Amino acid sequence: MERWVVLMFVAVSIFGCGDGGEVVAKRLNRLDSLGQAYQGYGEIHQRSPASIAELVGYIKTQAAPTEVDLDAAFGLEEGDLVIIWKANLANSGENGLYVLGFESGVPSTGGYVLMADGQVQLMTSKDFSEARLIPQTESAP
Repeated sequence: MERWVVLMFVAVSIFGCGDGGEVVAKRLNRLDSLGQAYQGYGEIHQRSPASIAELVGYIKTQAAPTEVDLDAAFGLEEGDLVIIWKANLANSGENGLYVLGFESGVPSTGGYVLMADGQVQLMTSKDFSEARLIPQTESAP
């Protein structure tokens, strides 16, 4: 009996239960998409985006925005996702130490966070309160 319980736990851990795995994948993909768009915007404009309008405009005018890209843009517009505008990404070696974006519920309940190096991490609300946000540049567009 114990063996089956352990096997069931492992199977649920690996494969998820129901559509829960799809929900998690969607959450991760939205933040990953925003990180890629933020980086792409910076490469083209030589600065970080300064507003929702700039980043969403960039996402929607890409050669072929994916459904995930458009969903991420919608999440920004609706306030489900939060991004730090005018981020100073110049010190790329240390960007993994800073939060660039996050799900809006993270400060109170925890959730997924986009680090400035593009990695997506799961944080508790306590971890998030102790995390450092990416410094912002002084210059306006």
